[in-house]
Amino acid sequence: EDCGSFSLTPHGRDCDASAAASRREKMQKLHTYNATLDGRQWRHELVVARDLLDDVHEQIEIERIAPVAEVAARARLRPLARFHSAAQHEELVQSVLKQQGMALDLRHLQAAAAKGITSLREAEASRPPRPPPA
Repeated sequence: EDCGSFSLTPHGRDCDASAAASRREKMQKLHTYNATLDGRQWRHELVVARDLLDDVHEQIEIERIAPVAEVAARARLRPLARFHSAAQHEELVQSVLKQQGMALDLRHLQAAAAKGITSLREAEASRPPRPPPA
């Protein structure tokens, strides 16, 4: 039996042992590679089955045109997205953004009251311009 064109021993006595070790090493590498491919396939099937790819593209487009504060809020809420549907998550995000806007309005009105402004019209006139909604 020929083990190849070269031998690690002077007379090729350990040919079978080295071939078996080489085969074991190659099989281990093949097993690791196949496990990696199986993991990739499983992740791909999960994304396709849950129709997540369109959501990702839509999210990227939203974040591209959204104000910085909205992008930051979406990033903070992203870990919660896996616990409900995309529609429920968007409702949560919109609710949080609305609450943040209300808190900003409240802080502005409190600052206006601290300056002695008593009418809503004067308070709105003294307000810095707001970024346009997304």
